[in-house]
Amino acid sequence: KAREGKPSPDAPPVLLNIPSDQIQQIAIKRKDGQGATIKKGDDGKWQMLEPQPLPVDQDAVSSLTSTVSNLNSDRLIEEQAADLNTYGLASPSVEVVITRKDGKASKLLIGDETPTGSGYFVKLDGEAKVYTLASYNKTSLDKSYKDLRDKRLLRFDSDKVARIELHARNEVIEFGKNALNDWQILKPKPYRADGSQVEELLRRLRDAKMDLSISDEDAKKAAANFGSATRVAVVKVTDAAGTQEMDIRKDKDSNYFVRTTSVDGIYKVGSDVADSAAKPLVDYRNKKVFDF
Repeated sequence: KAREGKPSPDAPPVLLNIPSDQIQQIAIKRKDGQGATIKKGDDGKWQMLEPQPLPVDQDAVSSLTSTVSNLNSDRLIEEQAADLNTYGLASPSVEVVITRKDGKASKLLIGDETPTGSGYFVKLDGEAKVYTLASYNKTSLDKSYKDLRDKRLLRFDSDKVARIELHARNEVIEFGKNALNDWQILKPKPYRADGSQVEELLRRLRDAKMDLSISDEDAKKAAANFGSATRVAVVKVTDAAGTQEMDIRKDKDSNYFVRTTSVDGIYKVGSDVADSAAKPLVDYRNKKVFDF
């Protein structure tokens, strides 16, 4: 009876226990300066405040808040740590500050990797206890602004797309939906469309994301050389909110870069986006002799 409602003595020590709906802001500070501060708006959507205002990947933030809302350590290392340098906590590699709706904040400090390589030393700011944290939890918390930002290059609603235009190979291909909600080719002249191929194109455009793995220096070079790069295709997608455009180009090293009307900047993308946008008309035609 005395043990009812109490945690098991073998249970790992709890570091953070904050209801997800009470988390208002998360600030991640990293030694490389690539950290981020995100805040939940009145509409329930997260936005990035630092290093600059940017839309965020809501799924990535949901995973982050899930981690910080119920975070357990692996085990307690020292009750009263006198020398934090021993654990790399005097100058932590990562600091995570979680602010609640009531203004109260918790700061988690992440230091050096443990000698076994299975975890990291951690402590809560203001407490003397030092714990170990599993490596996968450290990975979930150690996020840069690039990890958390919305990487989509086109932000349309797939269910409400009414028109797609492809400008490539010196031809214009336009797709539209008929009264039965089936895809048809409107330009260069009316043809029956292969609906599965058009849907695959739409999927690739929807999933097209900026490649942020290249260095800032290479990104600047790409932006400077974008105007002189070979144009592969221009894509226009129209949904209920309006038309968005993507300009796809290839540099001399066969790398693909895009500029869109949805986000500022020029970004590297995979070849699959360019390949789909540059397909010839025949690939999108319905090749069945009869429809019945």
